[in-house]
Amino acid sequence: MYQSAHETVLASVSGLLDYYNRTKIYRAMGFGAVLDEKGEDKDPDNAGFFLNGPSNPCCKGVEEIIESYRNQLSKTTAFGQVELVPIIKQFESFAKNHGDDDNYFVLLMLTNHQDTMATEKMQDIIIEAAELPLSMIIVGCGNDEFDKPVVKKGLKEDIAACESGKRNINDIAHFVRFEDFMDHETKVVSKDRLAVEVFKKLPDQFVYYMTDVVDTKPRYL
Repeated sequence: MYQSAHETVLASVSGLLDYYNRTKIYRAMGFGAVLDEKGEDKDPDNAGFFLNGPSNPCCKGVEEIIESYRNQLSKTTAFGQVELVPIIKQFESFAKNHGDDDNYFVLLMLTNHQDTMATEKMQDIIIEAAELPLSMIIVGCGNDEFDKPVVKKGLKEDIAACESGKRNINDIAHFVRFEDFMDHETKVVSKDRLAVEVFKKLPDQFVYYMTDVVDTKPRYL
């Protein structure tokens, strides 16, 4: 069966996600779309919508995320480029309200447009997450070039720590370009390499948060 770039990313990382998430429950959202045929249920604030509908924001396992994504494709129409900032704000609020020494959250965002990242607001909202148990992974899936200058403007890895004792942007966010893992002659994607790159920085980000931000000691050895 044909898989879109978004489905390929999800399928590539599913094993790792399910292994480290003991509940196998995920909050899955879409954004930047008209949600019905009449165009009445638009998302003007780019706040996103749950793939399973407002009454059921969670998916059981990555397979249900992919299935819900496919179901929504037939019901929605994209309306152009959007910002990721409102989505990030929602999950920062969720991490703030549900975070404790037992929980660490990973926000995986799949975007088709480089402009979603190239804003100062994007930098600011990521820095606001410095004290939250949260990492962000952004995968560029579309046909945009996702050229390095634009990416660096949105996720400057050389930015100094925003405040003493806080994490900087590189300690929180990581960008991955989907096209870098595709053989352009065969159109085959190296899913193993892609999965490794997606989670490449997560272990260090998690350890840094637990040891330097909240100074939490492991309970079990």
